Amino acid sequence: NDFSISEKDFRNYLQAVEANYQSNPYHNYLHAIEVTHFIYLLDQKLCLSTYLTKTQRFALFLAALNHDIAHPGKSAIYQKNLLTDIYEKYGEGSTLEKYHIDVAFALLEDPEWSILPKNDSKHIKEFMEKIILATDMQKHQYYMDFCADKNHPKDLRAAIIAMKSADLSQLLRGKEISEKWVFRLRKELYLEKIQNLSQNGSDFLRESDFILQESQSQKNFIEKFAYPVYSLLESFYTEI
Repeated sequence: NDFSISEKDFRNYLQAVEANYQSNPYHNYLHAIEVTHFIYLLDQKLCLSTYLTKTQRFALFLAALNHDIAHPGKSAIYQKNLLTDIYEKYGEGSTLEKYHIDVAFALLEDPEWSILPKNDSKHIKEFMEKIILATDMQKHQYYMDFCADKNHPKDLRAAIIAMKSADLSQLLRGKEISEKWVFRLRKELYLEKIQNLSQNGSDFLRESDFILQESQSQKNFIEKFAYPVYSLLESFYTEI
């Protein structure tokens, strides 16, 4: 209502976003919805309106919805090793994130619907871009340090730590749901692995063997990435 978006336009836009997500085991539309839902929970529980303007909050929700749009189901490393069209266009550094941003902006600017307010369009896209770029796990520590540094803008720090928390939120949804998402991620990694093996002429890897190998890496991921993210979220919003 704050941005005068008609229900018809918004429904059509959401359907277009869904259509642009691929049916990957992990990086799919359901993941986008779960991330967006977690942003909503943070908005309600932590009162993001205290730290972000209405326009910035809208940009954060749009970033959550679009942060993995059109994901090919293969990592940035895969794109680089095979010199895919995506890598050729976006090059080194946040390859997939730049791709997601381009697809997201193309949909938002589609004349079939009116989603972006003309006066705030530029600011919304700029804020979205910064948030989506921060989901690059290869630059995870850089953004963690950025959010912890009080010399950086408080609004951007608030948005990025909220987004990073939401992107990992499947780990917080109870054992049953969390394990399903872990399995989905391992499935996607396995499909990439066997694709690499087949292209290199290597021996076939059984999925059960691969999942067994990945079990320890999940524990390491929680300790190295997830726990520090939620610790920073807690300390950051307590500080403000």
